[in-house]
Amino acid sequence: MAVRILFLLLALSWPAAAAQDWMQDVLGAYEGPVLNDGQIERGATTFGIDAAGQLTGHYRIDDPSPFEGELTDFREDAPYSGSFTWHDRYGEGIVHIVFDPDHGRFLGLWGASQPLEGHIFNGYRDAPHVGS
Repeated sequence: MAVRILFLLLALSWPAAAAQDWMQDVLGAYEGPVLNDGQIERGATTFGIDAAGQLTGHYRIDDPSPFEGELTDFREDAPYSGSFTWHDRYGEGIVHIVFDPDHGRFLGLWGASQPLEGHIFNGYRDAPHVGS
């Protein structure tokens, strides 16, 4: 009986552990193009894990008046994929990001109430890989 309970507990905990594994793999710094005010500009994004174990991000957009923002409230929709709420001096909205399984880049789309076609928010590794 105890062995069955142990196997049940392990089976139930596996999906959460698998999710955490891929999130650990994508941590670190990225740089890439971002659509901002109708222009493609350079963005720098860093992903981390907060105290609650959630994937978070911080970004900087290099427009004529550079600004920073935060990515919060991550909602995973598949391994290596999910949506954040973005917050910066222009307001907040949704950005959906898909990380490459090889961890070398992410491709994203953003918008005020939903991601919009052409509103790119992409990144490519610019620092040593952090994580497993």
